[in-house]
Amino acid sequence: MSNWSDYFVGSVSEGELVSLAQKLAHELFSHDKIFIELYGNLGMGKTTFARSFISTWLSKTGESSSEEITSPTYNLVRVYGRHKPIAHLDLYRLEQLSELEQIGYESYFYETPATLIEWPDRIDVFEQLRPQTGKVIKIIFDSADRSEKRLVKVLFRN
Repeated sequence: MSNWSDYFVGSVSEGELVSLAQKLAHELFSHDKIFIELYGNLGMGKTTFARSFISTWLSKTGESSSEEITSPTYNLVRVYGRHKPIAHLDLYRLEQLSELEQIGYESYFYETPATLIEWPDRIDVFEQLRPQTGKVIKIIFDSADRSEKRLVKVLFRN
């Protein structure tokens, strides 16, 4: 069983969420393999976080995306960059492991230098698929109240 430690817990605005994503991209870029899981209901900021993280990641490689960075809800997977690629998966529309297998998840989970996944909890056995090596990060989004801020908890696997 993996042990998790808090990296950040707080209530953040959209601008602060963008800054957090940029900071994490800078800090994690030097790792050979990173795996980021984004949990939370619709509208909590998962895509905002992903867009900022990916944009910063690409700038660290000296690249920029020629296409808009969006959640791959219908494509399921988008890969950005050539020098140190980052895969962005959105599992919202999936319900079974067989559907994840059809998109060839293994290459994104275990081979791509960086993987960012929205809605990993849609697949029952997801935790068993998580890479055992590299830096694994869970980011949990919640709304503590009806304000413009959302509660964000960032956990790193030890």
